[in-house]
Amino acid sequence: RRAHLHLTAARVLSSAALPVEAVAAHLMHTTPSGEDLIVSTLRAAATRASAQGAPGSAVTYLQRALAERPSRDQRRMLLLDLGTAATRIKHPDATTYLREALSLAADPDDMAMAAYRLAQALMQTGAIDDAYAIADHVVTRTQGHRSREVDKLQCFLVTISGPAGTITETAHLAATLAARTPRDATDRKSVV
Repeated sequence: RRAHLHLTAARVLSSAALPVEAVAAHLMHTTPSGEDLIVSTLRAAATRASAQGAPGSAVTYLQRALAERPSRDQRRMLLLDLGTAATRIKHPDATTYLREALSLAADPDDMAMAAYRLAQALMQTGAIDDAYAIADHVVTRTQGHRSREVDKLQCFLVTISGPAGTITETAHLAATLAARTPRDATDRKSVV
């Protein structure tokens, strides 16, 4: 009964356009029911908490949102956000969340984004070789796809290949990535 009252209060506050944190405070005390409204509100509260420098609160909101059993795509996005916030507070499950987010990614941009965040989290724990292996694997899988996310992962791979390998390997990797990345006329003009 108490959980139902909290859900009712959350709906009233949401319809009155009160701050998302006020709504989320009630949603945290509800029983998981699979409602998209709960997932989207808790994710919005987590985004706001992260932006305000409270990644611990973001982790709590996102963990509760996962209990709603969201769709596969929603779960991937929640795990990506959760892993990122968890990395900021050095939560022991940060890389686990990000690994699952990567496993749920099918689109090249989604794979690149998840791999980038996972590799960064691994770097923070000192697992440079693992970070390199994941970034390299996803760069290979997304070969031929051109986007900001894929380019960002490729650049990151070149950056970490030095500590993970040798200068010769790094130079070879940079040349390989440059050859893999098609450039249009606009890009060539900006280099000149």
